[in-house]
Amino acid sequence: MYHRSGGNITIEENKNECVMRVGEKVPKRSLGASICARIAEVKNAPQAGIAIDLGERALSSEEAEKLKKYIEDHCGVKVAHLYSNTADLSRKSASAEFAPLQADCFETKQTLYMRSNVRCGQVVEYGGSVVLIGNLNAGGVIEAGHSVVVLGELLGVANAGLSKDPNSFIYAGSFAPVKVRIDQHSLTRSQIPEKLIGGNVICSLHQGGLMLKEHFDESLSKGCVSFG
Repeated sequence: MYHRSGGNITIEENKNECVMRVGEKVPKRSLGASICARIAEVKNAPQAGIAIDLGERALSSEEAEKLKKYIEDHCGVKVAHLYSNTADLSRKSASAEFAPLQADCFETKQTLYMRSNVRCGQVVEYGGSVVLIGNLNAGGVIEAGHSVVVLGELLGVANAGLSKDPNSFIYAGSFAPVKVRIDQHSLTRSQIPEKLIGGNVICSLHQGGLMLKEHFDESLSKGCVSFG
């Protein structure tokens, strides 16, 4: 994935996706214009559209829809996903517009195994644990009652522990998510130490917060970063 920083908006691109992360210093009143100015620098916007991460901003559904329309009308690109740290602001529309996920999958003992990539705009929901043999791309979402295991790249949003299971965890072979969440505790990309980005990382509940640990088989006393 290719990263470009410019002002307070960072662009992350690869051949399939473009994610724009909007910094907190961009005024709310100029979000649309600032985002469009950066979009103009993207030579070939993906056909699947772009994903926009608004960080800590809390927008109403009406505000999110207005922003999405402004960007699409003024920039001529499709906004596939629009989300903040507190909500996926475009999930309903994105789920309706994108084709259903095509995957080689099977269930066993409350675990869903999938051999596929979860692309931008696709949402996977399961009451047990989800094991993805593939990538969770930026703009893609996995929501699981228990744990989430991504054996490839975790670039999107992973929500685990929706059943309130305290033993739920999130693991990725390459950990670089937009956001991870277990029960009511969450972390965004900007909160993750740079040394852990792209590594084998497990995220679990620990002392009222989330703990990130390098390598699945390390002891809890080594390679850990805790967030209360």
